[in-house]
Parts: sequence; structure tokens; C-alpha cells
Amino acid sequence: MINIMFKKTQNKVGSQGFTLIELLVVIAIIGLLATVVMTSLSVSRARAEIAKVLTDYKSISNSLELYRQNNNGTYPGNPDISDPMSIADLTSAHLADYLKQVPSVSPAVINMNAGIPNPDVYYAQNPLGGAYPRYYCGDTNSNQDYVLYFTPTQQAIDSGLFETLSLENSPGDFYTYPEADAVCILVNQR
Repeated sequence: MINIMFKKTQNKVGSQGFTLIELLVVIAIIGLLATVVMTSLSVSRARAEIAKVLTDYKSISNSLELYRQNNNGTYPGNPDISDPMSIADLTSAHLADYLKQVPSVSPAVINMNAGIPNPDVYYAQNPLGGAYPRYYCGDTNSNQDYVLYFTPTQQAIDSGLFETLSLENSPGDFYTYPEADAVCILVNQR
């Protein structure tokens, strides 16, 4: 009879809790799930930053076109290829009336350690009348009045949402910038 009581007590104690191994397995699974969720959130956050930058700079393109329509067909300033203007300067000096919000520099998209003057997006207006040198964003056969370009982060390059930047020094003499040095934002122009 004593043996039977001892067995019953032993079963009660063993069935009331979890073993150490069971607890460790559950903790490991929770940790693995948390890692997967955090990784996917950071990727989603980077994609959202890239999409925001594209939207911001397409609105700058629209503002440039509004400016051109209101100013006898000319674009703001004279930022030629040898002296591009940063978007911050462009928006504060010329486009403030056409933009609701000035775009901010995004460290997820723009390489903050770049060798160009400042980590920013730049605006360069091509010479009038088809003169050279000329910048092209993507298609080198198109007639582009200006380009918006920047030095990208690896995330921006990997997104595939930006175009290659080319410089035509003379008819047919093209230099295409490596993606790590500069990419451009393809925008609609007249």
C-alpha cells in the first residue's frame, strides 16, 4: 500500500510542470520567431524609406514643371553640369511656393559617407539647345532638361528602383557612372 501511494505522489509531481528542456525549447522558438519578425520589419522599413524618397522627388519634379510654366518656360537657377545645386538649396530658393513639404535626406537611401560635396540629392540642368556635356537618367536617347541624382546606399542599389546616370561629353561619347558612385531618379519631363 505504501508503494501505491508513493507512485501516485510521483505521478502528480511529474505531471504538474514543465521540464527544463521543454522550457528551453519554447524559449528558443520564441527567440527565433522574434528574430524573423525583427528582420522582416527592418526590410519593410527600408523599402518604405525608398518609396518615400521616390515620392518626394517626383513631387519636386512636378514642382519644377509648375515653376517652368509660371516662368516663361525656364527652370529655376542655372545649375549646369559643372555646378549642380543641392535639392535643399533648390527647394528653399526656388520651389518653396510649389512644395507643401521640403524632402528630407534619408540615410536609408543616400550614402552619408559619399565623396560628393554633401550627402544630398542634386539637380543639374542640361544646356539648352542640345549643347554638351549632358546628363541622362536611364535612357540616353531621351531629351531630358534636367536630372536628379545622388550617391546611393547599398539598399537603394538593391531596390532596383533607381536608374543609371550617364554623362555625354560630346555626341556619342558617353560615360556611365558606377551605381556605387551615382544613380538618378527618373522623373517625367515635358
